[in-house]
Amino acid sequence: MPLSSLNGHARADFQLMDALNFTDADLAANRKGRLSDGQKARVRTRLTQITILSLLVASLPLTFVAVSVGILTSSDQLGGASDSTALVVIGIILLVLFALGLVPVLTMLPLWRRARKTLADGVVASVEGMVDFEEIGRKRFALIVLDDTGRELSFKMKRDVHEAFDESARYRIYFIPLLGQVVSAEQLDH
Repeated sequence: MPLSSLNGHARADFQLMDALNFTDADLAANRKGRLSDGQKARVRTRLTQITILSLLVASLPLTFVAVSVGILTSSDQLGGASDSTALVVIGIILLVLFALGLVPVLTMLPLWRRARKTLADGVVASVEGMVDFEEIGRKRFALIVLDDTGRELSFKMKRDVHEAFDESARYRIYFIPLLGQVVSAEQLDH
């Protein structure tokens, strides 16, 4: 069915579902405070992608360290004082590269723990209120929700999600508390 054939409310719902990648079944589970099986699978997939990217980034300096150490230890040309000074400098450089290789892995550990807990618990929270957007880069926006108590919650979003929201409408935003990730939303004042 073409989007233009839908009435205004159905079009707004469809645009939210498309922009945030959720289904009616996901929304039904989120209304009960739970992640759907499909959403759990998407979180696992995203976590796998992030893990692979982190390991690739980490492997570059670590591979350079391993190759350099292999070359240095197999060299028969070491012997003079200048060679030992060069070896110390190279060793320091290799140590720094090794540490840089560990940074992506170590920074990912808290995310992996939170994601595993999220998947085990399957808990979804919600907040109701007016929405606003703040640009935080070329490709990112912050979705800001101001609830009735004046509490403000902010969620990072891709730029194209912005267009699915009507900033003059009230929404219920469903999110994963430990990850701060929006999993679905619904407009309340249809």
